[in-house]
Amino acid sequence: MNDPKQLLGIKGASETSSIWKLRIQLMKPITWIPLIWGVICGAAASGNFEWTFSNVLASLACMLMSGPLLAGYTQTINDFFDKEIDAINEPNRPIPSGKISIKDVKIQIWVLLIAGLIVAFLLDLYAKHKFPSVLLLALGWLMKDNSLHHLVNLINEKYDVKILGLASPLNFKSSKYKELKDYELGHVKEGVGAGGISLLAFLDGFKNEEIVSLCQQNLEIMKGLGQISLEKDC
Repeated sequence: MNDPKQLLGIKGASETSSIWKLRIQLMKPITWIPLIWGVICGAAASGNFEWTFSNVLASLACMLMSGPLLAGYTQTINDFFDKEIDAINEPNRPIPSGKISIKDVKIQIWVLLIAGLIVAFLLDLYAKHKFPSVLLLALGWLMKDNSLHHLVNLINEKYDVKILGLASPLNFKSSKYKELKDYELGHVKEGVGAGGISLLAFLDGFKNEEIVSLCQQNLEIMKGLGQISLEKDC
């Protein structure tokens, strides 16, 4: 019988020997939920979404890129570099337990990253962007996470090359809500759903303060609907 905690990648899950369940556990699907929800909210808030086959397909592609592929990538590579710590704190995790080989983990890291960036590039083609904004933003959001730093180290070790990364200027430090400030503290795993929308907003002339204000307004609406509780950072 499947353990939901195991499949979602939650701490304290039961053990398994299935290679595919181990791969899913490394990707921590529980972290995908806010990213996928962000894509839905962003599409609805844009005012341009229509229930056409192409729009629905593009939204699903963005959810796939944000959640399973790029969030899954960051979770997997973080587990890879935290394996010594996990060996002490969570010895039953897939890597420190030895149930999945280091080779298989590295393959998973590369497959998820490359697939995520391919989907980002295809979304740029779908949107007919002259500048590959979604692709570069996918790299930009990942640059804020130590996982891309780890990946760059792996590439440098193997190929002796230097890599330049670009990041979106979106910053929630000025927000009055802790829930948004947590993004800047690294407490939230970002995908490129919200990131892609933020870059398009910047290109359309929005300022960081305006985007933060709009995000806060949406949080307050969600609170009013009873979907979340908010904590002001006084």
